[in-house]
Amino acid sequence: MLPAPPSTRVAEPRQGERETIAFLGALTGITAIGIDVLLPALGDIRTAFDLDPDATQVSLLVTFYLIGLGMGQLVCGPFADRFGRRPVIFVGLAVFVLAALGVVIAPTLEVAMVLRFVMGLGASTPRAMAMAVARDRWHGDAMARVMALVMMFFMLAPAVAPLFGQAILALSSWEAIFVFMALVGVMLGLWSYRFEETLAPADRIPLTFERTRRSAGIVVGSRWAMGHALLVMFELGAFVTFLGSSELIFDDVFGRGDQFAFFFAGGALVMAAANLLVARLIPRLGAERVMLAITVGYVAVAAVFYALTAAAGGSPAFWPWIGLLVVLNAFHAVMLPTANSLAMQPLGRFAGTGSGIIGTMSTIGGAVLASLVSATVDGSATPLGAAYLFFGAAALASLLWGRGGSMSSLGS
Repeated sequence: MLPAPPSTRVAEPRQGERETIAFLGALTGITAIGIDVLLPALGDIRTAFDLDPDATQVSLLVTFYLIGLGMGQLVCGPFADRFGRRPVIFVGLAVFVLAALGVVIAPTLEVAMVLRFVMGLGASTPRAMAMAVARDRWHGDAMARVMALVMMFFMLAPAVAPLFGQAILALSSWEAIFVFMALVGVMLGLWSYRFEETLAPADRIPLTFERTRRSAGIVVGSRWAMGHALLVMFELGAFVTFLGSSELIFDDVFGRGDQFAFFFAGGALVMAAANLLVARLIPRLGAERVMLAITVGYVAVAAVFYALTAAAGGSPAFWPWIGLLVVLNAFHAVMLPTANSLAMQPLGRFAGTGSGIIGTMSTIGGAVLASLVSATVDGSATPLGAAYLFFGAAALASLLWGRGGSMSSLGS
């Protein structure tokens, strides 16, 4: 692990590496809780708001959440560089909890969508701060290894969240799912009190328009950072298409809607295992080499996935289809933390602003790309296959472009 410059060191935290990684996993995991626990309830929500059984409007509850998740990171980054990471985490969690409770009493789907956007704003702060805290404490390949382990903990959320959602629906209504989300936010806030601030006072950046504009310009001007951020954006476009359409595909195409939560959980466990493997490979091979290999592998598998689906007219045999889908999502699980870590590498004291810009660009961009594809899902799995292939190819092109830039630390 590279030593941090003297000015960026803070007191050694009382929490060890393992607890810190688990905590960062929980910070990022609340973003998944905000989506995955809701997926089994989409059918009930259609009924509650008098929509057709095949209506795709409810997927906007995922899209609006992701848009808020992206926009919030852009705002919270500069505040975190000025006031520190902890205060921003607490404010974000409070917003998340209140908005989740608001959805419970939302009179229309449109109001629920607005509140989901606000929930995304709240969830954006722990997500962005997890990256910033990791960059405060680790550098280079060490950060990439840590973020792979964080993603492993993060994957526990989608592994169990749909099962929790299904269990809650068996005992209560879809509104209880949002009460559950609020309770998770409260519990994470209580855990956050255990952790010290990781941004040294000497490294805090004044919160003025000119200084923020200059910091943002430095971050955006990094070809290395932006190339890896674009990779994340395109790759998220494919994965969010999966999140928004998979429940409908399982039901309409394969007649397995009642099995969706179990397959989703199993896939998430495979994703967690993939992160554990990559965390062991990075110290041996280096994050850059691993990043290139997994991106090329992703595109190759996506090509087979699309060909299989298109050749069957959008209704392929289930087991080959689900097998390839699990492999693609395992690639997603390792691409995301590795690319984010490499994007953050040159950002140094701009970690808060940088994580906000990268998170906003990738999350909103991915959500918009996904919304364009999800609207075409109508009794066919072909649009999902096309999303994985074409967005994957764009991700590979972005990576190759970004590698032409410099990973050296940016100036102050």
